Amino acid sequence: MEEAEEARNFVVETCTEVIKTLSEENNIEHLKIRIDLEDKKAKPVFGLFDGSTLVKRCNLRDIIIAGGGKGMGMILNVYVKKMLKDIFFQTMKRLEFSDTKLMFVLLYLNGTDAVTFPTISIYKDGVCIETMPIAEVITESPNPM
Repeated sequence: MEEAEEARNFVVETCTEVIKTLSEENNIEHLKIRIDLEDKKAKPVFGLFDGSTLVKRCNLRDIIIAGGGKGMGMILNVYVKKMLKDIFFQTMKRLEFSDTKLMFVLLYLNGTDAVTFPTISIYKDGVCIETMPIAEVITESPNPM
């Protein structure tokens, strides 16, 4: 159980670092990272948004480097892709649809100035259907790291 808690804390800290780093590097005060999956076998596609405006597209390598994983890119690449695909596939299974293009995920910091935490919002057909702290997503995952 302690290992699961450590893994969850690591993911939360890494997501926070990714968002803060990309926000600073791209001068976006309220950064939201949009994650799309074009089809079930595709790599995730990332876009950096300021509100509803796309500022920049980036790839998984950029995300991993922003999280401090430059030297472990190959290893982290596999885990991050698997975790993202799990989010997509579990949502599609739960809501009974099969087209990955119908949904996207936003990753952003939520909270107050004193306490912020990484949060994901899941959208289907452009409507937010679920929002939760990333720590909850990791806890509820059927295949935790």
